[in-house]
Amino acid sequence: MKVKAQLNRIRIAPRKVRLVADLIRGKKVEEALVLLGNAVKKSSLPLEKLVKSVVANAENNFKLKKSDLYITEILVNEGPTLKRWMPRAYGRASKILKRTSHVTLVVEEKVEEKIDTDKNNKEKNKLKQTNKISAKNEKMLKEKQKKEIEKDEEKALDKLTEGSQKIEEKISEKKEKLSQKEVIKHKEVVNPRNASRETGRTQKIFKKTSKK
Repeated sequence: MKVKAQLNRIRIAPRKVRLVADLIRGKKVEEALVLLGNAVKKSSLPLEKLVKSVVANAENNFKLKKSDLYITEILVNEGPTLKRWMPRAYGRASKILKRTSHVTLVVEEKVEEKIDTDKNNKEKNKLKQTNKISAKNEKMLKEKQKKEIEKDEEKALDKLTEGSQKIEEKISEKKEKLSQKEVIKHKEVVNPRNASRETGRTQKIFKKTSKK
């Protein structure tokens, strides 16, 4: 809620009023009153009255607390200038410009606790959302890892089975070859020519040994 008050046609130049207005801008009402009470400027007294009138309007008309009010805007604009004359030498006259200023002051309620609670609630909601998202991502990652591990295990088992099958096939082939060789050896028939040759050789060897 914004509360507005105006002070028109102060008999002080706006350049001088702005020096004091810059001290108050953005401050709390209580701090502004302390600063204006201690400021050694002519424009501090009318500005102090203006601040007090704004606070009274806020408290009586809008039922706002003084401790929650702070100054949002303070504008110092130029008012009508009063022209006077001053006699000078040789019958001449020089112009004197007596400037005036208009001051508009806007006050707004600022409850820090509510703002802090709103910020905290927003942050908590953001954290909850991020935690939920992170939990979902973790679950997804775990499921993916499990699936990958299962696939790897299946591949390893397939490789082992293939290797064992190959080894068994090789062993069976070797056994078959050995069995075939043994069968061939047992089934071999001795030729009569080979037998006679062998007997002749043995007889010759026996004769040589007997001669000696």
